[in-house]
Amino acid sequence: MENYNEALDVLNGRNHRKLENNTYLEKRDENTIAVKLHGTDVVTYKKDGSVILETGGWYTVTTKDRINKYSPVRVYQQKGEWFIKINGEIENFIDRVKVELKGIVLGLVYPSEVN
Repeated sequence: MENYNEALDVLNGRNHRKLENNTYLEKRDENTIAVKLHGTDVVTYKKDGSVILETGGWYTVTTKDRINKYSPVRVYQQKGEWFIKINGEIENFIDRVKVELKGIVLGLVYPSEVN
């Protein structure tokens, strides 16, 4: 699952579904579906094809696992720093980063833009 349409299929008409331990898929509105780990939407799928990634300040192995498992990009850690790999390019990972459908980092998203 890497985008809004795939997430919508997984929900299968429901508003939420458990994915794995402490991880849920939740429909926020007609344009937004999120993968929630504990209290943080770690991956937010937008209907326009973009995806927003967020740690909520929890730079943990589990957070990284959920982002990697449920987003179209890969995040990895090196010497304590997080990086994002998109189409073979490596960028510093920044919370609330918005990724376009084609895998291009669009930049930081402010909380009001997530929903």
